Amino acid sequence: MMEEPGSDMIEAAIPLTTVFVKLSSFWTDSQEVRFLQAEAQFEVKRITASHTKFTQCVSSLPQDVAFRLLDLVCAPPAKPYEASRRRLIQMHSLSDLQGYQALQSLPLLYDQRSLQ
Repeated sequence: MMEEPGSDMIEAAIPLTTVFVKLSSFWTDSQEVRFLQAEAQFEVKRITASHTKFTQCVSSLPQDVAFRLLDLVCAPPAKPYEASRRRLIQMHSLSDLQGYQALQSLPLLYDQRSLQ
């Protein structure tokens, strides 16, 4: 069938492949590890596009966390995956002061043999 100029049909068929990535559930206390696992999944599935990685990650987020990324979802930057990764790690990481306070609150360890 001959196509008219300006028609919406594509002359050459472009094969499309759907790739499913099962990302781990959201971990507030170890975002860096979660992203390492996600990036391993992306490598196995040969996903390299930042936008594809971004949509996969956003689709696995709980509603309250996705809401905090609403600006990125509504108007994605040039590299949305990298931006969302940075933001999520920053949101769920302890500041230096918080880390220091957490270490200070740990009980002291001592050698019990010296007490005997």
